Amino acid sequence: MKFLRINFQFSNDFLKKPLHSRAMKICLYLVMAILFVPEFSFALCVSEPFAKLRKGPGRTWPVTFEVQQYMPLKKLSKQKGWYRVEDVDGQKHWVREDLVTTKYHCATIKDKFANLRKGPGKNFDAVAASPGDKYLSFRWVSEKDGWLKLEDRDGDEVWVLKDLVWTQ
Repeated sequence: MKFLRINFQFSNDFLKKPLHSRAMKICLYLVMAILFVPEFSFALCVSEPFAKLRKGPGRTWPVTFEVQQYMPLKKLSKQKGWYRVEDVDGQKHWVREDLVTTKYHCATIKDKFANLRKGPGKNFDAVAASPGDKYLSFRWVSEKDGWLKLEDRDGDEVWVLKDLVWTQ
């Protein structure tokens, strides 16, 4: 995935220009940054070993889904310390904000199962834990030729074809 890089370096000449000219350039940079926010801006990742997703924003609401660490969630909105989110199946839930992070990106198996491999390609052997079942979640490490290098919560790394996982 490629991200837009915006260079905010200013020359000495820039500082000598009238204030309104500098302000216009700064505003232009800010507008560009807002318009070109990477797709991960709505991505949340479960950061705790387990998280209870609920029907509403509060602990009194019924649990709708319990997920493990590294489950990716799509952020829809925020209300008083809770995020409204969408899961891999398109279902809507609420999760406490202290159970998720934006510091790293995650992936989960989106179909019944996916082969977990030792390297980025079908020519690599499957790992001992293969195949991975639906909802098995990982932290995204890197990408190579349509394959994702992923890490589970025990620190074990595997490669999975990108088309077989859901990421946010």
